[in-house]
Amino acid sequence: MLRPIGARRKRTVGEQFTQRARMHITTCVPHTDTLTTKEPAQLALVVGDAPTCLTYMYLASLLYSKASHTNGILVLATMADAYFLGRVSLVFVVLVAVSARGLYPGLNYYYALYGDYPEYFDASSSSDVPEEGLPYVDDNGRFEYNLTMPGVRPPKPDTYYCYSMPLSDEVPVFIVGYQPLAQKMTAHHMILFGCAVPGGTDTVWNCGEMAGTGDNPPCLMGEKIQYAWAMDAPPLKLPNDVGFEVGGNTGINYLVLQVHYNNVDKFKDGTQDFSGIGLQMTFRPQDHLAGVYFMVTNDGEIKANTETKLEAACEYQDSSTLYPFAYRVHTHKLGKVVSGYRIRDDNWEEVGKRNPQLPQMFYPVSNPGSTIEKGDTLAMRCTFEGDKDKDTYIGSTTKDEMCNFYIMFYTKKEPMPEFDTCIDYDYHWVDHLKNIPDKQASTLPDPPESE
Repeated sequence: MLRPIGARRKRTVGEQFTQRARMHITTCVPHTDTLTTKEPAQLALVVGDAPTCLTYMYLASLLYSKASHTNGILVLATMADAYFLGRVSLVFVVLVAVSARGLYPGLNYYYALYGDYPEYFDASSSSDVPEEGLPYVDDNGRFEYNLTMPGVRPPKPDTYYCYSMPLSDEVPVFIVGYQPLAQKMTAHHMILFGCAVPGGTDTVWNCGEMAGTGDNPPCLMGEKIQYAWAMDAPPLKLPNDVGFEVGGNTGINYLVLQVHYNNVDKFKDGTQDFSGIGLQMTFRPQDHLAGVYFMVTNDGEIKANTETKLEAACEYQDSSTLYPFAYRVHTHKLGKVVSGYRIRDDNWEEVGKRNPQLPQMFYPVSNPGSTIEKGDTLAMRCTFEGDKDKDTYIGSTTKDEMCNFYIMFYTKKEPMPEFDTCIDYDYHWVDHLKNIPDKQASTLPDPPESE
């Protein structure tokens, strides 16, 4: 049975002390060569930067706990202030841990907060990981966790499966990068949601499309898109000091991975699927919080053998200024161009424009440094070329069509927007907007001539 990240057993007095002390550590520099040693009796003295230290604290504890239960001593010199140590303004606290699994009187930061290691971290892809399989932590205190389907066998094409992972409600974590672990022949697309409450109570459930079907949705409450992938898009690294904050008191209590399956032939012989996303994470608070503004047309018809334009637009209503840095487009096979704009005082500024038949990754915005502010209008258009034989409708299967535009942004010391989704039905720009760049919104620049 999986325990949530943050699942708590009853803590000892020493662990409660450590829980309080870790909030006041001001200095701790890790010695990586020491902390990754396989010698359980190795002495590790850790002094330096707090967030990185905290990450290494639990990794070091794990290392000793996995090393044949041989006694080893781990000494961490930490600095604590008078907030919880009475009138002494600066005190060095020495915490000693004996490497019998689960018996640390005060140090074992990881077990005190996060339960069993093997159920959650898999860094086997890293050449820097010791044989025990401990995740590699870089100089910025970042580590990786692979959130993947737990060996499912989708029965038919266009199956939507969701898999949830609970998060700690005490300690937030920041996602700073995404590594796709899937292939387009199997997964038509994947979406990572943050949820207050997941849409299913089972480990894996049928979850339909985002707009909902007869299946349970990905999120029952508090849905926030964190990431999306399709068409063998490459990894995504967020800008420096930008991260998606999840867990803690953010209201995002679960991560939910949704996979839309395409071809399922290889599963007929009992082969299991482990498609998913590698999350690059850190406990270090980021200066700027990331989010995704999602735009979608929820109905529409693409006439046979005809160019069709489906459109959406919404006024941005929150007071927080958004700084867009990436965008992503999504349609199925009939999509030719997807474009997105910010409109201010009837002036249109392109956020991004792309051919949706190319890898559907998050691309840099067309105008870096631009902002989205309260009162601006965000507009999207998908231009389709109709099938020669039949009409096609918006829907959730690969035989249907979709029209989606994602804007990835960050905020500067401001709350995340409450309204981050724009869903339109039978909307037409010409009925509501002025100065429409009609031709530009449906055409792409000519590719550069080959040398």
